[in-house]
Amino acid sequence: MQRISKSTLVFALSALVIVSLTRFIPHWPNFTALGAVAIFSGAVLSKNKLLSFSLPIVLLFLTDLVVNNLIYGSFYEGFVWLTPGALFIYGGFISMIFFADIIASNKSVGRVAGATGAGTISFFLITNFGAWLANPLYPKSIEGLMSSYAAGLPFLASSAAANVVYSALLFGAYFYAQTKIPKLQEVRVKS
Repeated sequence: MQRISKSTLVFALSALVIVSLTRFIPHWPNFTALGAVAIFSGAVLSKNKLLSFSLPIVLLFLTDLVVNNLIYGSFYEGFVWLTPGALFIYGGFISMIFFADIIASNKSVGRVAGATGAGTISFFLITNFGAWLANPLYPKSIEGLMSSYAAGLPFLASSAAANVVYSALLFGAYFYAQTKIPKLQEVRVKS
């Protein structure tokens, strides 16, 4: 059995908090690091399931509070705790963590790429399904669902590009740091 080393935990927490701040800089729609945060957390922190799943969700929630109440506060009446459609958005992020946990936990480049692709597609499918359910403009039929998915394609492209770029940065920094900082190596513990 393995555990997360303290150095790996500090590196991961620091990196994930820093890249989560990409929500507050000007960006193309859906071009933030939050998807990569979910993938990185699911892969690197996979030995601690509670932490690997809760950390990206907490970061999403905290950045949502800032985005919804400070940046877009004029669009809402009163304080907003959860983004409209939060169930599907958070579900999409949980699916990304899940795919990273099962596909990329050995952290090879191919598996990270596979988890990034699978997570991006699952997020797209879940969130656009939620948009179809909630938006009265979409007929509640297969055609309406397909219209919702078609309307989301530009956001899929942007999310996919962001997930590839930010996953490459996060994992690249992590792999590089492992070669320079021996304490980032995971420690084996006999059970």
